[in-house]
Amino acid sequence: MRRLDWLIAFGLFLVLLTAVILGIFFWQQSRLNLELTPVPNTTLVANNPAVATGETALLAFGRSQNRALAWQADAVLIAGEATWPFVDTMDILLEGREDWNFTFYSAAQQAAVGATVVDKNPSLGDPYPVADVLQPLGIEGWQLDSDAAVRIFLANGGTQFFQSESYVTFFMQLSMVANNNGRIEWLLAAVSQQTGHSLTLRIDATSGEILDIQQG
Repeated sequence: MRRLDWLIAFGLFLVLLTAVILGIFFWQQSRLNLELTPVPNTTLVANNPAVATGETALLAFGRSQNRALAWQADAVLIAGEATWPFVDTMDILLEGREDWNFTFYSAAQQAAVGATVVDKNPSLGDPYPVADVLQPLGIEGWQLDSDAAVRIFLANGGTQFFQSESYVTFFMQLSMVANNNGRIEWLLAAVSQQTGHSLTLRIDATSGEILDIQQG
């Protein structure tokens, strides 16, 4: 009788073991099927492409001039500049729009002040003394806006530079102070942060004449 009880118990154990093994097998199969189930196609939304911000230099200058004249009635523009920290497409350059920094000079005070135009809002910094006597050129001689200067840059090696170089920073500077040639000048420079290669143009801001090209 005891032997029969043992056989029955052992048989029940085998049945239970088989049930557990089959349960584990079917559970693994269901997990496998779940992992292999194709995921429905989803549309990936790309990041918005970089777009130009700010304004052209002449428009931004007009906003800052009133603030400078409120500082000193004889304030005149002596310099302006803007930087595009990372140019991933030439489209953001073509309009020549950025946030601009200008410098105004007062001969009466022998002082200068910086003006920044961000999001069309001009703001003035603190005035500082200028030891040298500067000779700013008349604002009427500034005929070439930043967008026109950019187009000249791109047409004279700039396009090829952006196509061949990566991680490029672009810089523009306007000089209104008389130098040896008595011209108002644009300085435009592109520098690859990856290779160190650069392209620099000096342009007459009145006529658009190219004064110098340097490539390094």
